[in-house]
Amino acid sequence: FQLIWCWGVSLNAIFALTDEQNPPLGPSDYVGVVLFAVALVLQTGADLQKNAFRQNPENKGIPCTKWFWAVSRHPNYFGEMLQWWMIFLLSAPVLWKSADQWGWVTVISPVLTMLILLFLSGMPTAEGKALERFYKSEKGRPIIEDYMESVPPIIPFVPVLYRLFPRWLKMLICFEFPMYQYSPSSDEEGDPEGGAGTGGRM
Repeated sequence: FQLIWCWGVSLNAIFALTDEQNPPLGPSDYVGVVLFAVALVLQTGADLQKNAFRQNPENKGIPCTKWFWAVSRHPNYFGEMLQWWMIFLLSAPVLWKSADQWGWVTVISPVLTMLILLFLSGMPTAEGKALERFYKSEKGRPIIEDYMESVPPIIPFVPVLYRLFPRWLKMLICFEFPMYQYSPSSDEEGDPEGGAGTGGRM
């Protein structure tokens, strides 16, 4: 699976680098480079911030809600997705001029990255049941409940505005899927330390 995943997400870059077309730099290239750099800083910075947060014993049982994590529950995932979309944008001039129109199929690269992070090895393992430790923490539960209502799972957004969105709108434009919700198991129902809501590994 990992071999197929690596090949799939790299397909777009492979095509652009091996095609005979070599168009001059244009506006899309400059935009792509700048946003790729932003995405790389976001992904790397978010990982470093979370690591620093977890190193503090006082933060045990509570989610990271600071810095980049204040506007996205998973800014590192957003950064990774954005990087692959910018690689696709950078390859667009080559795809446009290439005699092989099948090159546009390589859009599967950023799409596959999104699908993996949204439905396979990313969000499903980071949220849902994985948030049990926060909901069972006396200190963490009020924080996680407020956090899940006011901060989107992937795309950074203003918390005070996101809180006002109806559930269907959150799902439509911010990927707030029901599968990310935390639900206690049947033997925990009624337990004052349990609870229902939405969650994510922070």
